[in-house]
Amino acid sequence: MIKYNDIIKNKFVLSPHQLQLMEYSNKNTFRLEDLLARELNKKDNGTDIGSNNYMTNSEYKFLKTRIANKNNYTIDLSSNESFEFMNYNAFVNQNLKYEDILISKDSNIGECCILDKDYPNCMVASAFYRLPLKRNKYYIFSFMKTNHFKNQLDLMIPRGATIRHAGTKFLDCHIPFPNGKDSKKIIAKIESIVKDIINKEKQIKIKENKIYELIEKELNVNSKILEYSLPKYNEIFSKNRIDAGYYCEEFKRIHSLIKNYKNGYCNLNDFGYKISRGQNLQVSCIGKSIESNEYQRNFYKIAKPTNLSDYGTVTSYNYLGNKNNLSLLKNGDIVFSAEGTIGKCAMFCDVDNDKVITNIHGIILNKLDHDLIESGFVCCFLRYLRKIKYFEYLSVGGQGGSLAMKYWNDVIIPNFPRELMKKISQLYCNIDSNKTLNIITLSEQVKSLKKSINDIFDLIISKEFINYNEIIDIINQY
Repeated sequence: MIKYNDIIKNKFVLSPHQLQLMEYSNKNTFRLEDLLARELNKKDNGTDIGSNNYMTNSEYKFLKTRIANKNNYTIDLSSNESFEFMNYNAFVNQNLKYEDILISKDSNIGECCILDKDYPNCMVASAFYRLPLKRNKYYIFSFMKTNHFKNQLDLMIPRGATIRHAGTKFLDCHIPFPNGKDSKKIIAKIESIVKDIINKEKQIKIKENKIYELIEKELNVNSKILEYSLPKYNEIFSKNRIDAGYYCEEFKRIHSLIKNYKNGYCNLNDFGYKISRGQNLQVSCIGKSIESNEYQRNFYKIAKPTNLSDYGTVTSYNYLGNKNNLSLLKNGDIVFSAEGTIGKCAMFCDVDNDKVITNIHGIILNKLDHDLIESGFVCCFLRYLRKIKYFEYLSVGGQGGSLAMKYWNDVIIPNFPRELMKKISQLYCNIDSNKTLNIITLSEQVKSLKKSINDIFDLIISKEFINYNEIIDIINQY
């Protein structure tokens, strides 16, 4: 039922979508605006600079909406598409500080992130607002990362536009708080979990940066770059390519740095990898299937290339029910995204009992007897090539491009010493029985903590009163 007064209150909008309401059984909720320490003002809003102020390199960065995404609590600068180097003369000092919370009002509306340190040489786009939260900051932020918050905002924003704009409508979203004598303990526990998630995400970033530092140091010390020269006819004829990126100075610089490494280099075939496409999941190939976003017993787990992170992990799985024996991933296999987000990849260390597959958009690097130290290093080096934009020059086509099988001979890996490969792999994955705090282990812990947060909020909004033991029972499940 829609009341006449509700239509008036909603500025006479008659769209059924915008007249929907989301109600919680727990009525102890507050508008986000009422939880701010003060009203939002112009200083809380970011600033745009225009593409004419972008540069190839600079001490100053212009941060885009991609720094906030559903997979991370903290600000994410791992992708080259999340920021631009900028001209100092256009820089606006926004005084971005540790624990500041940013929320996007445009494009990926409602996505928010928290700053894990001070960012003095960075400024954010006008798509962002910085929320002046003081009390229960981590609790409020953790609810804003759930689908409950985003669903509220989604109902307020008109559909149909290519890019949706939320303005400050997020201030009208409601944040539920627990009732009862244990409410303060519950809030404190949730905030403790959030801080643990943030700390683990910081550790993942530190380890990934350490991997890149080790690779760059080894190449720069033990290799050399040949002087750049324009391509000759014979080179173009032999390569059968005329796209400019393949012959540009930056691509040639990276390529020569690897080819002139003192211990030599190999392509993936030389390393013993078989390069193949993932499982074709079309009905014409495997028959009828049932796909689910939630875990289903005896279903296949699908590691889609679109669900690979920039840190070599799987952010989430889909699940597929099918009666056939599909092509499974094995321990040590690397799944590589060869379309769209080219260069994202992840190695699978412990999948023998999990029935994990990937789809046809993924490239599988497989060998009969995997050496986890070697495979871990290869996966890290492929991510390094993506970070320095090697695949952008090597790939072809629009909409992110693709890396066809015939171009894989140009994906070359330096023959690093065994000890250095081991050091790099240990930062990334489990290469022995001792499960150290590597990137993959930390990522799995973060996913479990986030699931517990989501389950706790499911309980908070569905019950008028909850006690602390109910929260602990949820946490112990993970």
